[in-house]
Amino acid sequence: MDSEFRIYAYISQVLKDLGWDTRNPNRGGDVYNQHEFYNHDDILTKTLNNVSPENIIRIPWNNGFHYWIVEAKPNHKDLKKGLEEAKSYSDKINASKILDNEPARFATGIAGSPNDTFLVETHYWNGREWNIVSINNYATTGFLSLQQCRDIINGNKPNLESFDDNSEKFLTKANNINTTLHNNGITIADRAKVLGSLLLALAEDGNMRIHKEPRKMINEINTNIEIILTKHGKKEFVDKIKLDLPATEKNHNSYRKAIVDTLQVLREMNVRSAINSGDDALGKFYETFLKYATGAKDMGIVLTPRHITKFAVDCIGVTWRDGIYDPTCGTGGFLVVAMDNVRKTSSSKNYEQFKKNSIWGVEHEDPVYSLALVNMIFRGDGKSGLQDGNCFDHEFWETNGNIFYTLKDQETTETNRPFTRVFMNPPFAVSEPSINFVDHALKQMKPNGLMFAVLPNSPICGLSSKNKFWRRETLKRHTIKACIKLPSRLFIPNASKGTYGLIIEAWKPHHNDEDTLFAILYDDEHASNLAKTQSKTNIQDNLVDISSAVKSFLNSNSINEIPKEITKTKIRSQNGYDFSPEAYVAEHVISSIGILDITLNLTSAIRSKAVRNSPPNPKAFTSEKLFSIDEIMILDRGKCPPIKSLDTGEIPVITTQEQLNGIADYCDVSEKFIFSNKITISANGSGGAAFWHPYRFAATTDVLIGTMQEEMPKDLEFILYVCGAISSSSWRYDYYRKCSSKRLIHDIKIALPQKNGDIDMDEISKVVKKTYGIDELKNLLNKHNYMKTDQNN
Repeated sequence: MDSEFRIYAYISQVLKDLGWDTRNPNRGGDVYNQHEFYNHDDILTKTLNNVSPENIIRIPWNNGFHYWIVEAKPNHKDLKKGLEEAKSYSDKINASKILDNEPARFATGIAGSPNDTFLVETHYWNGREWNIVSINNYATTGFLSLQQCRDIINGNKPNLESFDDNSEKFLTKANNINTTLHNNGITIADRAKVLGSLLLALAEDGNMRIHKEPRKMINEINTNIEIILTKHGKKEFVDKIKLDLPATEKNHNSYRKAIVDTLQVLREMNVRSAINSGDDALGKFYETFLKYATGAKDMGIVLTPRHITKFAVDCIGVTWRDGIYDPTCGTGGFLVVAMDNVRKTSSSKNYEQFKKNSIWGVEHEDPVYSLALVNMIFRGDGKSGLQDGNCFDHEFWETNGNIFYTLKDQETTETNRPFTRVFMNPPFAVSEPSINFVDHALKQMKPNGLMFAVLPNSPICGLSSKNKFWRRETLKRHTIKACIKLPSRLFIPNASKGTYGLIIEAWKPHHNDEDTLFAILYDDEHASNLAKTQSKTNIQDNLVDISSAVKSFLNSNSINEIPKEITKTKIRSQNGYDFSPEAYVAEHVISSIGILDITLNLTSAIRSKAVRNSPPNPKAFTSEKLFSIDEIMILDRGKCPPIKSLDTGEIPVITTQEQLNGIADYCDVSEKFIFSNKITISANGSGGAAFWHPYRFAATTDVLIGTMQEEMPKDLEFILYVCGAISSSSWRYDYYRKCSSKRLIHDIKIALPQKNGDIDMDEISKVVKKTYGIDELKNLLNKHNYMKTDQNN
């Protein structure tokens, strides 16, 4: 009786987690427990007589209901018996002909206990026969949601072709597993291994036996691991991934409980079906699992978000004729998407040929490698081209269309390299620089093959001599086809990096007159966690547009330029061959100048309050000329010591903060550090915000100080306009690509209206005068005698 109660409690909780209302239908719910239906449901009362299934779930359907019968047994060996009883109850209901249709469509047997896990098997009645319910061609091992039931009834087929990998559900499951492992003494590092091992074992046997004796249970799991790895030519990996009981025998039972409870959660989420989905659902779950466990940072693991792996594959394309390589493959996310792309676009024969010898990856972390193996095994990729270990120890070759590898110091007479497509996201938290991974991968590629590499800011735009040298040497051997700025919070919280997608054509030197595509990617709608937290007016997402533009550019060198999003131009040798889009993507300065912010910031510095309204959007000038920053002003750096070393005083000290005109504090500052009537530009942190200071001030060393060139106008309107133009380009800079005088000069061009070859101040005045608050600012400047704009100290 106790075991039956525990099954009832388990069923109730699982159904509730799936969104079912587990109250009695008489009270507005969906679930009858045992005999509750008597005298409340006429159909069930008349057809079932004195028998009472464990549960009957009512599925709302066309102003009526279908029924789902659940029968429970306490022992695993009786699973089939419970299923057959549930089907017999359903057959009685359907045979009654009380309704024109046959309302009992689902029958489920459940067997087990919390100490041994629960096994679940569900069948569907299509009007002619019972068939097992499956998702992605794998039998379900958990219960179904209402929507899944409706989808099956709608199609009248027992197989669902899509897996619901809802982020919130994944987070809940990851939470449950981590809590279980933590409560039973499994360390963070070992949790990743446990998860990988259990998934491999489940891949071999979804209903493997759970022994009550811990040692026998572990042996059963390890046997399944060895069987599946041997099938796929990876027997040598068994010792690295197999489970071991704790050294202390008194901890064996808690270890067993951790394994049992984890298996239960994996079965509930139909993990075998999830793995076999077109998406890298396993990678998504594992990423969530690591984030919750805070283990990813400790292990140096940063998995590529699924929408970025899809974006990469979509940009450079994959066909069955390609050889694919990922030297840092993680859970196989890039490889999974590449396989799915080929499956959808190729014949079965060509797809099978592609799977047999064209997909290769290397992964250094054993637990992550085991998950990559699971991903590939479920997709039937032959003997699996995945290798565990260090990619730098592997050299890949091709002979007669077959790809093979040699390890370090092994000799070969082969000279042909095999790969035409490389996808990679080198690990962040390792001593090996990311450029070494890129160079290694390029070495394995055929001429004209394409690489999509997710890289941090340093190789893209870092100013060290090493990074500049690498960019210059790369251009001598390979062509930079495109560089795409990826969203800054892409890998948070496991890593905080500015990242880019770099597309390289291998072994084709980059010509000086060759265009490169540069783009800024926004992905708010595809990053589902952001889409839920932001209002539609704040969401930016151009992922599909950028993908289309990249494909068009690679095919025909043509794109439609979009300000602040995408352009094509030549890589400049100045400033160290900067590859970053922020250095090239244009904006029409007039349409986006933020003079209002400049006005209100200066007003706030003089007076504590200001009212914010939206200014009119100015139109482009009829005639204009582009000026670089150094043509407008001379740049220097502030020299004021840090604020914490100064006493309180009267001189405003400017830092990188962007409120109150950059004023961080008022200090006692030496006269040699004081300026007035200058423009400051923050050059650290986010950077790029410009402010005018008509008063005496000092600035710290992470602030640039601009003095107008002699020939430039000194009018208030001109100064505010220039500040607005500079600040409107602050999006080009962040913590990873910091603002500097060189970058300002190379990145920003300010459009100034022209009349008879001179700057047209009348046009600039028209723009500035439309800005809300300008009159109040002028009054304050006059009141405090700040209208003098001579920029000499």
